[in-house]
Amino acid sequence: MDEPMLETKITSNKNVSPTTIDLQHVPEEGSNEEASMIHQHAAETPAAFYKTWPSHLDVHSLLQQESVIEGGRRQYLIICNISKRTNIKSLLLTAAAFGCRAVFVAGQRKFDFDPSNSDMPGSIRDRVQSGQLPIIQFEKLAHCVTYVQSLGASTMINSSESENDIPVDTDSLTKERRGPIQILGVEIDDKSIDLDAEPFTGDTAFMMGNEGQGMNSKQMAVCDGFVRIAQYGGGTASLNVNVAASIVLHRFHTWAIGHSIHKISNTKPESLI
Repeated sequence: MDEPMLETKITSNKNVSPTTIDLQHVPEEGSNEEASMIHQHAAETPAAFYKTWPSHLDVHSLLQQESVIEGGRRQYLIICNISKRTNIKSLLLTAAAFGCRAVFVAGQRKFDFDPSNSDMPGSIRDRVQSGQLPIIQFEKLAHCVTYVQSLGASTMINSSESENDIPVDTDSLTKERRGPIQILGVEIDDKSIDLDAEPFTGDTAFMMGNEGQGMNSKQMAVCDGFVRIAQYGGGTASLNVNVAASIVLHRFHTWAIGHSIHKISNTKPESLI
């Protein structure tokens, strides 16, 4: 039996009435109005999503109430405009392999992301069901991007510690606002920056283009920037979408780990008394 559609309203503050995007008025896809609407409301208006996995958990609260990772950086994957089911499956496996905190889906109605069904790769069903790799699916990319941008509302940190100190007392944790999640498109474009330059600033959501046409105008309009994978053999200009995603996610993960190691190595030693 198919899982009934889960319509949920979310908010980043329990004391504020839930708000959603006006689903009755959605600007034309790819239009300037759509891009303007997304960036204008992204930081303040959580979007409405219609399906989440695992369905038994409050996924929004799960993503908001992160554990402390001093100096760490989180990555996310946005799946949108992918034609082949096999590529969607491969992207999900890649997201799990390289430690994506969550997968956001825009559209893709023909693919069943329910971990109990056969579309979901068997090797990651438990990760999705346990909340280790939550999936949130939206009707449209505009709703997805608005939610991603609003997700960077707060994270748990120890405000009593200096920037280079590692908090150890979890009872003294307080919430502080963090910057929005940067959305980077993986695309060969004049504005793209080589992946080798590691143009990352913090939490990042990566969005891939279509297997044949690459990113469409709607996708490009909502990205904060673009990265490209340098090629050296004079071969094909376009890699398989999952191969490209694997390279990008792996590079971000090694950057994030290196950033964490650098932060730890710069911590002040405890006084020897």
